Amino acid sequence: MKMYAVKDNRELEVTNDAEKSALIKQGYDIIDEKGKLIAAGRGKTVPYEQYETIKAENEKLKAENKKLKEDKK
Repeated sequence: MKMYAVKDNRELEVTNDAEKSALIKQGYDIIDEKGKLIAAGRGKTVPYEQYETIKAENEKLKAENKKLKEDKK
């Protein structure tokens, strides 16, 4: 499985675990070839798991709000 380190507009191929650890410490996110996050880079202001939870809740609430507005009309 190929892994990539992504930060800002840079994308680097990760070849081994030592390189992966070093890049995480530098703030790079590690993703697989399908774009799924494997490890979040150091220095994030919000833990990635918390961000994903809040993002999913926000999308759910937006859809519910849209439905309620349509029902009201």
